[in-house]
Amino acid sequence: DRTRAARIAYFEAGQRLLQAGTFAYQGEVHATEQNSFRPRGWTTGDATVEGAMALERGLTHDIAVDTAGRASETVTSGPRSWTRSASTLETLSAEPWAFRSSAGPTVGLGPTAVLPVVLSARDPQEQPPDAAGRCVIQATVPSEPYDLYGWLLVGANVSLALDEDRNIARIVLTSAPDDPELVVELDVTQVGEPQAIAPPRSRR
Repeated sequence: DRTRAARIAYFEAGQRLLQAGTFAYQGEVHATEQNSFRPRGWTTGDATVEGAMALERGLTHDIAVDTAGRASETVTSGPRSWTRSASTLETLSAEPWAFRSSAGPTVGLGPTAVLPVVLSARDPQEQPPDAAGRCVIQATVPSEPYDLYGWLLVGANVSLALDEDRNIARIVLTSAPDDPELVVELDVTQVGEPQAIAPPRSRR
């Protein structure tokens, strides 16, 4: 019964977040090589991230800052994306946007890519409560289709911390090896609230 309850709670929480349509997040990303969760050109190290999604309009916005203070910003609108970077967060807004080609058949760009991974994970199992006493359920990313997730996410663990209403409050994604090469930790906020995301002015 507990296994069935954990499975239901996991998938219902993921579907509620999807149906809410919008949410914001903040957290940290650790990665040892380039992947869809890191800004273009960043290959190693840690970064703090914050951003938001408006799913119905296909909009995402993400700002990442690494341990040296370098900042990168990404906005996506459907298959289109724009990026810019600066040596500091304070000077980021003065930098020009660069239009990028289609994001392609991936799970997304930046930490916003986490939601499709959450929804595709399998075999949810209840774990001990987190430090805040919240219910934690862990699932595993399937090995197929490999071309969608890439090797870093094959067999990765996805942990959801649920609030008292059984909604997602925190997402932790960890790649499968004993020494993880990818760790994404995000606190989910402002679920269902309007998000002010707009593509940069562009001729594209």
